[in-house]
Amino acid sequence: MDASQLRALTLADVGERELRELIAAGETVAERKATVPGEGIGPTIAAFANSGGGWVLIGVHDDGTLKGFRVPGKAHAQDWLRDKLRVAVDPLPPFAAKTMTLDGHDIVLVRVEDSNQTPHLLKATGTIETREPGGRKPIASQARLLELCVRPEQAQARAVQRMTTLPLVTHALTPAPVGEPVSGQTRVSDWMLVASPLTVPEGFHARGLSEATVRLMRDAVLAQAQRLGRTDRAGIVAERPFATGAAVEALNLSSRDGADLMLDAGGVVVGRIRRRLERGAWHVGQTADELITPLLEMTLGILEHCDVIGKTEVHLYVRITPTAPEERPVLTVHTAHTSGELHAPPSEEAFFGGHVLLPTHESTAKDLAERMMRELARSAGIDWWER
Repeated sequence: MDASQLRALTLADVGERELRELIAAGETVAERKATVPGEGIGPTIAAFANSGGGWVLIGVHDDGTLKGFRVPGKAHAQDWLRDKLRVAVDPLPPFAAKTMTLDGHDIVLVRVEDSNQTPHLLKATGTIETREPGGRKPIASQARLLELCVRPEQAQARAVQRMTTLPLVTHALTPAPVGEPVSGQTRVSDWMLVASPLTVPEGFHARGLSEATVRLMRDAVLAQAQRLGRTDRAGIVAERPFATGAAVEALNLSSRDGADLMLDAGGVVVGRIRRRLERGAWHVGQTADELITPLLEMTLGILEHCDVIGKTEVHLYVRITPTAPEERPVLTVHTAHTSGELHAPPSEEAFFGGHVLLPTHESTAKDLAERMMRELARSAGIDWWER
């Protein structure tokens, strides 16, 4: 492979053959480090993130011979490097890391994306470095600094545009028939999450349209449908290929609740959980635990599978459709002390926004779900203030 092909690889693409080619290519696409330098690995990662991305190989000498490097303790390479970078670089650069074994030597392989969260600043020195053919250099041009400063705003605008204008996204958010009321149901609630990364990896289109991704989507929606009623009554009801994406829907026949996922290869994933409601109130904590958190995990899991790294924009829409003549398009929510009404009729859905960093850590979905839950409570008129 030539240099451009090696740069376009994702971490998941790299096997033994690709790793050998990266080592052989050397400084054209990858920086080789026999071990973590005394100044830390932050300057190298930050410079790549500010300058088009690239690869870092820890455990390889400058001449390409193998030395080997083991992550201390039992930590995964991703977690170990994230902890290192959090104290060294601001903001955290978009990267993915894993350990590979080559000829008996452990090599830590790091893929740094061309960042849309620039500039990445070194906390110890306050400098902003970029990578050039001659090595790392601090920025010495105001024009270059301004270019890095406006990049995040431009990338976020493009992400929001994808989330609101791509045809498959519009199709996924269009109100769908709710069917006949069942089991005392008075309303149907649709919880819809739209997620798009600020940086769409080069390989996203091909990976997003792969059979492996569709299988993962199928497993994810089926698991949600099983959770929403009798496990033995859940199944896939539709799997649709589109020219630029795919959609999978699952339904639980005992409750008529369901889940679905849509992926647009332009860089957006839409997830939905549909719950049928009877008279009564819905606790805000229950909302976070049983709806928003699973929806985030399901949707973000697909993006992570497609090798998305870095800041990802997330929009949550809530739609309430009455199925009984006397009902209104509202969701009654309550806390231990008070209650309120969330108005979310079709075509005027309630909206909540946020962002996450991918790959996620264990509490990412739960933390964002709780923030959205508090926003939902305030939208319903409940006095829920941040402490």
